[in-house]
Amino acid sequence: MKSISKLLLAAVAAAGITLPAAAQLTLSLSPTSQSTTLGGMTTYNVNISGLQSRPEGNEPALGSFLLTLDYNPAIATAEAVSFGNYLSPSGPGNDTQMFDITSTPGVIQLLDESDGTVTPANQPSSFTLATISIEGIGFGSTPVSFDLSNSSLSDEASNPLDVSKVVNASLTVVPEPGTCALAIFGLGVLGFQARRRAARLS
Repeated sequence: MKSISKLLLAAVAAAGITLPAAAQLTLSLSPTSQSTTLGGMTTYNVNISGLQSRPEGNEPALGSFLLTLDYNPAIATAEAVSFGNYLSPSGPGNDTQMFDITSTPGVIQLLDESDGTVTPANQPSSFTLATISIEGIGFGSTPVSFDLSNSSLSDEASNPLDVSKVVNASLTVVPEPGTCALAIFGLGVLGFQARRRAARLS
């Protein structure tokens, strides 16, 4: 079997035929790092890149995706999702778009299936799949990350696509600046009172 593969590759090379390289797909979140306060809202773009890396245009188009993202539900909660329109060249809303941000705390699921008119010619190589709004509900930091074991992508012909790289993000929820100042002032008052008590006792 290996010898047959080698012979085929040698024949292709001798004929001067160039085989198309596999798309080097990257899933990323942007911005990669954000901070907010309790009750504050942040947004993350879910991006894909590397669909068509060569001018021949024979790399695949994205026909559908199911993406799962995770975060710490004690720190944040997903509030809303909006999808892009690059899987619907025939018109906005003609593709199938679904999301789930409530079934499992700390888990976001995004589904988009093409309207059937997607081709490499009418889809850019890099674009935003969706935008997620996340609210800070507890102090601390949490990663916002892709779960590739529960995600899948396919091209316009329903062939599976492999992801070569992921770029995850993080969210930090911090106190309001005024809250910090008030806490510092309160600690100062307590320290002053403790010193006065100590001076009286001596």
